[in-house]
Amino acid sequence: MMEIESMTRYVSPVNPAIFSLLAIVLLGIGIFFTAWFFVYELLSFLDSASCFYYCGWAYMYECSLFNERDCHIMQYFLQ
Repeated sequence: MMEIESMTRYVSPVNPAIFSLLAIVLLGIGIFFTAWFFVYELLSFLDSASCFYYCGWAYMYECSLFNERDCHIMQYFLQ
């Protein structure tokens, strides 16, 4: 068994002083590419379908994940 004193100390490849900056930069890159993907997908079907139709279905599906009384629009459609 190896003794703790004989082991070499692990050194992180990223300086801990820039963790917050690195987190903000990586989140910004992720948000940019996510927005780019959704805009690309949205513009790809605008010629053949209604944006409001798909957004409405997406909203109703999201509301169905929660309790019906939490979604006022879904209650309107269920009356």
